[in-house]
Amino acid sequence: MARYWLAQCEGFRVQGPPNGTVEKVVGSVDAQSAESLVVRTAWRRCNVPVDAVDAVVPAARLIVVEDRSGDATQHRTRALAEASSHAAGAVAATVAHKTPPLARLVRDFTVTLGLLAVAAIVLLARAAGIVVARAAQLAAIAFARLTAPPRRPQ
Repeated sequence: MARYWLAQCEGFRVQGPPNGTVEKVVGSVDAQSAESLVVRTAWRRCNVPVDAVDAVVPAARLIVVEDRSGDATQHRTRALAEASSHAAGAVAATVAHKTPPLARLVRDFTVTLGLLAVAAIVLLARAAGIVVARAAQLAAIAFARLTAPPRRPQ
């Protein structure tokens, strides 16, 4: 997997003796075989051999280059800790980016469900009103027939 990301790492930050940004990947014909990275620092460009790369953190878009000085272990540990922090930040940013659409979906679903419930209640109320009105009419007719004087036969 690191081979793939080394071949696709243009624009990644480089942390190590050459702090900068990968400007170009130099490689062979195979798309996943990088030989060196052209890193642009603040003042110059330098070639970093792929063998010098210690870690690739795609989530943080970071490449850690090993330090050839005496305290390489300390630098590597610090760089990997920072890379892990960046990776966690990237995951949190992705979750934060994806959460609003999910929240909107839940909100829209809830609003739609509420509107359907209100429409059902209004429909039932209208139906009940019609039933009550018809029952009142029938009761009035029945009362009128019951209280009317009897008809005399002719």
